Amino acid sequence: MSAKKKKSASPVPQPAPRSLPRVAARIRSLQLTNFRSYSRADLMFGDAPIVLLGANGAGKTNILEAVSFLAPGRGLRRATLEDVAASDGDGSWAVAATVEGAEGEVACSRALKAATQRTPGWVGHPRFGICNRSVTHNV
Repeated sequence: MSAKKKKSASPVPQPAPRSLPRVAARIRSLQLTNFRSYSRADLMFGDAPIVLLGANGAGKTNILEAVSFLAPGRGLRRATLEDVAASDGDGSWAVAATVEGAEGEVACSRALKAATQRTPGWVGHPRFGICNRSVTHNV
């Protein structure tokens, strides 16, 4: 008696999952307030690619860092929130942008508001607000 091997059924090919078309997000406008070397900047962008030109120390990387602060994390230089405030300001700063993507235009921002609160045992204890949440930071 010969043993016959049973043919295993080959798997039925499944259609590849459909992915949504990717739409690149574009920054349409960027506003900086007391951010690094900028006391105030209002930038508008069109559809063409952007090239930042300028001498060393002109603020090109500061613009890129401001954009990086709109995403979660500490930004491209990994600076603390206090470090990016303009040196001649009060410690507050703000970055805001209008971004266009698959969902249309979206406004986003990140800011730090500094104020000094005097409490017993502390001298000049700074308090910061990020997105309307109060954060205490020991310096």
